[in-house]
Amino acid sequence: MTERYSKNSVKRAGRILSNEGASADQRDWALGVVNCWRAAHREPLEEMSELLGSAISESLTPEVRDAVLFGRLKRIEAIERKLRRGDMDMKLNEMNDIAGCRVVAETLTEVEAIVESIKGRLPIFREKDYVKRPKKDGYRSVHLITRHNAQAAGYEGLYCETQVRTKLQHAWATALETFDIVNKSEMKSGGGSSDERRFFMLASALLSMEEGAPCVPGVPETVEEIRTELINLDGRIRALDRLRACSGSVTILQREEFSGSAYCLLDIDYELQLTHLYVFTTDEAIEAARMYAELESANREGMRDALLVKVASLRDLRDAYPNYSMDIRLFLGVIGSLTQAGR
Repeated sequence: MTERYSKNSVKRAGRILSNEGASADQRDWALGVVNCWRAAHREPLEEMSELLGSAISESLTPEVRDAVLFGRLKRIEAIERKLRRGDMDMKLNEMNDIAGCRVVAETLTEVEAIVESIKGRLPIFREKDYVKRPKKDGYRSVHLITRHNAQAAGYEGLYCETQVRTKLQHAWATALETFDIVNKSEMKSGGGSSDERRFFMLASALLSMEEGAPCVPGVPETVEEIRTELINLDGRIRALDRLRACSGSVTILQREEFSGSAYCLLDIDYELQLTHLYVFTTDEAIEAARMYAELESANREGMRDALLVKVASLRDLRDAYPNYSMDIRLFLGVIGSLTQAGR
């Protein structure tokens, strides 16, 4: 069992991590607290994963049953980045996406069916529909926040965020994350150049129109205008060429085959173009969390990354995290087709 800290201690640890001037000793203490706090969220993650799995498998619609489900515990780097965002007054003990689940379905109709099924099974603490009202950067997904007790860890009311989205919405988010990694743009946190941000806004708008969904505000009203601006913009920043250059370039080195639910720890080296995949059974969750923390705390110079996810199969891992194998072909294919149609 991991050590238990009070929520006030967790809050204090968050303040330390958000302070770039904190001492090394302060950071070491804070990181220890955060790792324990994150580990406590395994229980909400497990509970929500099981509920979502039931909601999908018991659906009467074959297409909904094909939806991809996976969960993850938020990376320390991502936690720190969120704590330091100037547009948010974020407290670590109130962060609602340390435990996160994601469901990727084929169509908007399936997304709606899955969301309604979740609502019928569990009280929703907060809902944010970024499909009906896309974020200004182009992000689209439905977010459902639920609260869970973590009895083994001794906490009540821990949050889990579930994102439900279509394959095209997921393809866009994957492409943006990949672009951030290879270009160090940090658009996901509000960074990047104005041209880079505009490119992904326009790409989101094209995909929205392809799905018959509301567009991000601030883009032209017609497909032709969006396509023309996107083509001209890509001619300046060569975003599609840069994404094509890294698509499919990372090879997964799999430790072992597995069947059934498992924790997968990815240790990614973008410079060597290798991803080491370590597989743990659900009974080995504590060992998986320990190794996750070790990889994050190691010297990670250059383009290195680590992520711990919970999946039902290796296929789900590949479908859920194509950016960790740099497989962004769906985004490139759809956007490439839509922009070529305007030439």
